[in-house]
Amino acid sequence: MIPLLLLSIASLVLVWEIVRSNLDAATVSSLPFAPTILGVAPAATLVAAMTTLLLARTQYARVSRPYISGHSKGWIRVRRRRAWTLILQNVGAGVARVRSVRYGIVPAAVEGWLWWPVPEARDNLAMLGLRPGVDFDLHEISPGFAMKPSMGIADGLEMFTLSERGSNALQVFAIQLEFEDQVGDVYIWERDFASVLRLGRA
Repeated sequence: MIPLLLLSIASLVLVWEIVRSNLDAATVSSLPFAPTILGVAPAATLVAAMTTLLLARTQYARVSRPYISGHSKGWIRVRRRRAWTLILQNVGAGVARVRSVRYGIVPAAVEGWLWWPVPEARDNLAMLGLRPGVDFDLHEISPGFAMKPSMGIADGLEMFTLSERGSNALQVFAIQLEFEDQVGDVYIWERDFASVLRLGRA
């Protein structure tokens, strides 16, 4: 965003200098055309250089972009209960640096929802009568954590585990992961798993 803004400013400077160069001497010597910033040649050189750098940055961001993917082993026995665990992986070429993790939680028969940070999401689940460590586990990732490119299916982060009781109590159970790539571009990965959990039990 910032490189594009700087290129836009440099382009405006170039346009200004070109307009001034095509005016007669009397007009250029009076306001508002009197001020000069760089001159046509330096401004054109600056725009060309910034365009080249922006294209190089875009190409690098494309080839090194991280890509987040989630998978699960399905409903399996966890602590003598059936539970569903989400595992996230970075299957892209570059590092994904985590900015935040939030959950969207809506009890059954309730309309509307908000995104909650992990501690508040845990509290909301507990207020529904669900027990941490039994009906749910929500794992927190510290801001700045680097998710490196995955080396295989076993290489991932457990994000949450939800029991059948927990799944039955919710009509929306979504996760949102905000992360940035190596050049500072920000991405958001989000999924609602409520319907996936219900279908998996069928």
